[in-house]
Amino acid sequence: MEEIIKKAMYFFEIPPHRTNYLFILPAFYVAKADGKLSMKEAISLRYNAAVLGLISPADQEGSDLEEFMEKKTEQFSEKTNLNDLDLLTRAINARLESYPPDKAQAIRESIYELCMKVADASGPLLGDHISEEEKAMLKKIFYKLEK
Repeated sequence: MEEIIKKAMYFFEIPPHRTNYLFILPAFYVAKADGKLSMKEAISLRYNAAVLGLISPADQEGSDLEEFMEKKTEQFSEKTNLNDLDLLTRAINARLESYPPDKAQAIRESIYELCMKVADASGPLLGDHISEEEKAMLKKIFYKLEK
């Protein structure tokens, strides 16, 4: 399982000592699902990843997170294909195996909450804020993360 984590870290250009960055990437997929990654979604992602504990205070102090977020925001803004999602979900599942079951479930729930907050950030002021494409992506991601 460690091999899939290494492969994902390389593929997604995650610094070697920041495996927890895997946990914030699903939110980029959800944001991009409707064809765009808005500035509101990018800001929500950064803020809520910290609030939910998916990135630690130490991550926020260094330049690694800033560089990673800027790079991923740019890459996902231009991304036309989301077919690499399977690699990400397999790596997240492998990483979660290293935690006790209750901690792994708490992280899954935080990832889901982050994705929901990011999807909600770009919606209209009234009505359903999450697009049908974003809902479908959420379903796809969490079907794979629950396995």
